[in-house]
Amino acid sequence: MPFAELDQPGDDRGELVGLLKRLGLRTLGDFAALAERDVAGRFPNDTIIAHRLVRGLSHRPPLRRALPPELAVTERFEYPLQRLDEAAFIAKALGERFFTGLALHSLACTRLAIHALTEAGEERVRVWRCAEPLTASATADRVRWQCEGWLARPDDRPTAGIVQLRLEPEEVIGGQSLQLQLDSIGHDVDAAQRAARACVRIQGLLGPDAVLMPVLDGGRGPGERVRLVPWGEPREATQEDQPWPGRLPTPSPALVPRQRQPVQVRDAVGDVVCCNDRGELSYPPAVVVVGDRPARRVIGWAGPWVYRDSAFAKQRHGRIQVSLEADEPNAGEVALLLNGAVGERPNWHVEGIYD
Repeated sequence: MPFAELDQPGDDRGELVGLLKRLGLRTLGDFAALAERDVAGRFPNDTIIAHRLVRGLSHRPPLRRALPPELAVTERFEYPLQRLDEAAFIAKALGERFFTGLALHSLACTRLAIHALTEAGEERVRVWRCAEPLTASATADRVRWQCEGWLARPDDRPTAGIVQLRLEPEEVIGGQSLQLQLDSIGHDVDAAQRAARACVRIQGLLGPDAVLMPVLDGGRGPGERVRLVPWGEPREATQEDQPWPGRLPTPSPALVPRQRQPVQVRDAVGDVVCCNDRGELSYPPAVVVVGDRPARRVIGWAGPWVYRDSAFAKQRHGRIQVSLEADEPNAGEVALLLNGAVGERPNWHVEGIYD
């Protein structure tokens, strides 16, 4: 068959046909007789596909990979589980079977899905995300705590007993990750594990959002940079490397109040200190009044740093750092981070307290 058979409508192989003719090939049989290794070493990917087609093969060779092993563990009970002591006994055996099955394939689980099926056909599913690979005892604890959370909560208790439990690994890693690192030697590893188990147990009873951890992430202000994630989730910053115009310089305040505390910032003659769009104060701050407390003299200040909440926000804000003299003889100085709107009515408030 001639080379023209390769240049079908929509294939756009006219240039390839001309090249093969210039190389001395006359038919599709001549092209098919070339070794696949020689074609792959001389021509681009579209020519390799054409070479497979003239040989009667598919576009791509079959993907040679081993089928993943069956790692899930399922246990069905003759009598439904309705008591916590029964769940505790079953959880230990099921956790050991699950861990042993993973260990045979040199794997460890970091994301575990627990499926429960009741006698009435209700299905409950909970996924546990773990920062460290699960051991046999840790797996058993999560199964027991989860069953306890399902059976002990009166508001969300199943209408019938549990007749089937299934443990399914949704995320696995190499089993060598279970080895302790050198820097853990000499530390109280058992205390850390007990604390982690206590947090996980609370999550099993009250839900994943019952125990939260702070993560320092990107943002302009101190409160914006703190993000809370559930215990066991990865504590990774996702916006730290982005630009943040008007970001507060270091150091950050040690305490960020939950509620705004109004503040009056006045100059030496008693006028309100304002901030303009160019990042300039109307007068140097001399006195600060926090709430209904007595006025305190400013002994040092820095700023302002002007920023906008978002690219579409019209109102701009300014931050200043002030150091106030002690209000009592034995008390120390106080350093505050103040935030106020840009303009004639700044409405200053305490955004952070430095240690």
